[in-house]
Formats: sequence, structure tokens, C-alpha cells
Amino acid sequence: MGVLLEYGYDVYPENPILATKKDDNDGNNIKLYNRTIYSSMKDSSMKDISNIGIKIDLVNISRRSDQVETIVNEILDIGDAKCIWFQIRVINDTATRKAWIISGTRCMSIS
Repeated sequence: MGVLLEYGYDVYPENPILATKKDDNDGNNIKLYNRTIYSSMKDSSMKDISNIGIKIDLVNISRRSDQVETIVNEILDIGDAKCIWFQIRVINDTATRKAWIISGTRCMSIS
């Protein structure tokens, strides 16, 4: 994420666990690289990426392979991501067949 920010990309981190964690110092939700952490790509009961009014060019998935299909379904429901990138060793054939563009046999920062 840090490398993408260094190159000037807008990054919106999503992590269902970190999105609800509180900062010990001030009690506010923690941030990653001073960015709000979202609970999901699309979740009507929580703050989510689909409601922040941005066009998504790329989704970089770095989660367990068994969690990827749910995330890909959320991306497809939102409908505007141009590219879905799976990180190293993230493999899910069902999700790959659903998505229109899949990249990622290497880490983005070394590609």
C-alpha cells in the first residue's frame, strides 16, 4: 500500500477486522497510512467503499484464497473496477472465472 501511495495513487484499504478496531490513544477507529479502513467493498450495514463516490480502477486482494470469491462478488456488484489483482499464492478458480480481468502471480511492488 505504501508503494502505491508513493506513486500518487488514491488507496482505500478494506479489512473487516481492522475497520472496527479503536485507537488506544483517542478511541477513534484506527487508520492505515492515515486512510479510513473500510469493512467491505459492499456492506449495507456498515461504512463501505461502494458509498464513498469514487471510481475504482483496481482492487488488490491480499486475503486467504477461500475468502476471495465473496470479495469478487462484491466488486462485480459495484460494477466499476477495471482490474482485480490477486496477490501471490491467492488462488480461487471460481472467483477467477467470474471476474473479467485477473492479474497477480507477483506482488504489485515487485512487478
